[in-house]
Amino acid sequence: MELRQLACFVAVAAEQHFGRAAERVHLSQSALSRQIQPLEAALGTQLLDRSTRRATLTASGQAFLRDAREVLRWADRARESARDAAGGRTGTLRLGFVSSAAVQLLPTVLRAFREGAAQASVHLVERFPDEVLDALRAREVDLGLSRGPFEDTDGLVVEPLAEEPLVALLPRQHRLAAYDTVPLSALAAEPFVLPPRHHAQGFVRVLYALCGSVGFAPRVVEETEPMATIVAFVAAGMGVTIAPASVGARAQGRLVGRPLSGVPPHVTATTALSFVWRDGDLPPVADRFRREAAALGLAAEGNGDRHSYGSPPPIPQGQVPDSSRAGSARG
Repeated sequence: MELRQLACFVAVAAEQHFGRAAERVHLSQSALSRQIQPLEAALGTQLLDRSTRRATLTASGQAFLRDAREVLRWADRARESARDAAGGRTGTLRLGFVSSAAVQLLPTVLRAFREGAAQASVHLVERFPDEVLDALRAREVDLGLSRGPFEDTDGLVVEPLAEEPLVALLPRQHRLAAYDTVPLSALAAEPFVLPPRHHAQGFVRVLYALCGSVGFAPRVVEETEPMATIVAFVAAGMGVTIAPASVGARAQGRLVGRPLSGVPPHVTATTALSFVWRDGDLPPVADRFRREAAALGLAAEGNGDRHSYGSPPPIPQGQVPDSSRAGSARG
């Protein structure tokens, strides 16, 4: 028994005429008959009375029609379910992400994804940058959104999504907050609040290399995560930090973000959020999420425009910081 046979039988039952039913299913009348006859043979009973010009249902045909229609409806539903799953419109995405992605980028992508895949669900798993890769290898997540560079990507695919500059984050009343840009060397004597090195090796390595390029190593007074905690500690005056520009943009009012100046041209002063997944193992729902993010053409907020961070406190008259330690002050 085949779905095609059921569809032909239902068409004949609806039209009560082989000629009109043949047109309905886009077959010749003889081909239509060849679909019905083996169906009746398989069932061992006659479904249609052909003794008149009309094709009328026998008692067996009337009973069979109800279930035949239901089977076809279920087949249509199954077909749509399969297509939705293949297109990533259904299913569950287990997404590992770092806290800094939740500042701006992740909510934007989630909103767009849910508009086009309302039946899909997303299970969010927050991890430290290196732990996102560990979760992928342990098959705890299907797709990672993490901040590199990464120490070991063997067996993984890394696809950069959004690159943004690194900026200095300062307490609002900090002496350097009055300036449009902060020379990197001016941070040499400052206490730093940074992510733990063992949880974000690549990102912290970039920060140390950045500071080392102008002759100092960060004086770390606190190692903590997530990024929201770092922001809170800086806002409370416990130290300064260097972080993605989007973090400073979203924390305006609590602290001040300033672009860095005096960075040697050969030194990396940017950071990228990247999608990471197991090579050859990206479920359709995860692939749809990845493609949705790429289609948005995301650019990280806070791309160096000082106005993204809110206004700094005014410079107290007669207390202009030493120009040898900071960039040009606001007038």
